[in-house]
Amino acid sequence: MIPYIEFRTIPLGFIDIQVWGLMVALGILIGARASEWMVKRRGLDPKIVWESLVWILIGAFVLARLFHIVFYEPLSYIQNPGEIIAIWHGGMSISGGFIGAVVGAIFYFRKRKVDIWKYSDAMMFGLPLGLFLGRIGCFLIHDHPGTATDFVLGVKYPDGVTRHDHGLYLSLNGLCLFLVFLWMAKKKVREGMFL
Repeated sequence: MIPYIEFRTIPLGFIDIQVWGLMVALGILIGARASEWMVKRRGLDPKIVWESLVWILIGAFVLARLFHIVFYEPLSYIQNPGEIIAIWHGGMSISGGFIGAVVGAIFYFRKRKVDIWKYSDAMMFGLPLGLFLGRIGCFLIHDHPGTATDFVLGVKYPDGVTRHDHGLYLSLNGLCLFLVFLWMAKKKVREGMFL
């Protein structure tokens, strides 16, 4: 079993850095850097990674928030419409984020008239690494506690109950998938395999 470790903020005197947001930001940057490496390796333009990232993030954050509002807590937001923009209170859906990222990427790739499939496949290489890092943030704030378990990766919560921790599992899933992607890159798999 894994001990309960909670790490929510890093106080800097005048401002508190949210650990979850910091880990997501690190995941985005390091994942994009891994994508840039694969894009270069395939002879594509690495500037496209960083330019498209703006549109990918806009799409991801807008739809992540929208999905959370519509599918998780619609009545709460109807009763408190000011909370719709209060993203600092939490409330993002990774499913909506993925859909928004795809929409943002396709918009940018079409605007730049680049090969959507070639860039999407090469850039997909960094996604699991970004998820691994970002989901560590979920694990550190424990916002996805699961059911009671005696599984070896269960987390012993302060109430004494050992639980599955969804953030931990998704982080490990991202790490394992990235290791598979590294193996695939070494084998020089054909285009389309990362996507």
